[in-house]
Amino acid sequence: MSDYFYLFRGFVLAAAGLLNGRRATTHWRYTAALQSRFPQIQVVEDVLYVGDALLMTSAGSAAGIDLCLHLVREDFGSEAANVVARRPVVSPHRDGGQAQQVLRPVARSRESLRLGQLFDYLHQHLAASHTVASLAQRAGMGTRTFCAALRRPPVKRPPAGCWRNDCCAPAST
Repeated sequence: MSDYFYLFRGFVLAAAGLLNGRRATTHWRYTAALQSRFPQIQVVEDVLYVGDALLMTSAGSAAGIDLCLHLVREDFGSEAANVVARRPVVSPHRDGGQAQQVLRPVARSRESLRLGQLFDYLHQHLAASHTVASLAQRAGMGTRTFCAALRRPPVKRPPAGCWRNDCCAPAST
């Protein structure tokens, strides 16, 4: 990789004096402690990663993965970063300035929660035989309600060929 020297633990770099006069971040639970112990550092709160051409810090383990992908993207391009991101099944790009926390999570309807749980179940039981009726029952819905729920956005339907019965297929236009 390029000439980056990077460690993802801001406290280690700070204790070594390497962050003096620089911007740095850490996990949101520890930003106040980092700032109070090392006042010569400009602690940037609520970002995933931050840095300059020499040193970069991240806000924890998941943000460290985002930082690694950022470095791969800078050195080898977006295509390489996308390939690397596929292996651990992570998002290929989260911007460093993105907030560490979502303070107001998106509300989930009971229906989408049921379907999410059903899809988790299906992922664990791919080899089992499933019918629309059995899946509807597992989701706690009637067959018609279940099929209607699968037609409504934003829930994505399973790929074609997953069903043994076509009642859930989108209507032809």
